[in-house]
Amino acid sequence: MNNTTSNGGERTSPHFEASWRDNTSRLVVNSIRAEDDGIYFTQNHRMTEL
Repeated sequence: MNNTTSNGGERTSPHFEASWRDNTSRLVVNSIRAEDDGIYFTQNHRMTEL
C-alpha cells in the first residue's frame, strides 16, 4: 500500500507520487513549479505481527 502524505499525515495532491519497489522508495513531483522548492524525503513503515 502506498500513501503520499505531508508532514502531519495529511494526504497530498496527485501532484506528488510515492512508490516502493525492490527495497527502493521513490518520490516523484509532477509538473514541478518554483513553489515546490524544498527538501523532500520518503519514509517507510513496516507493520509486523507479534
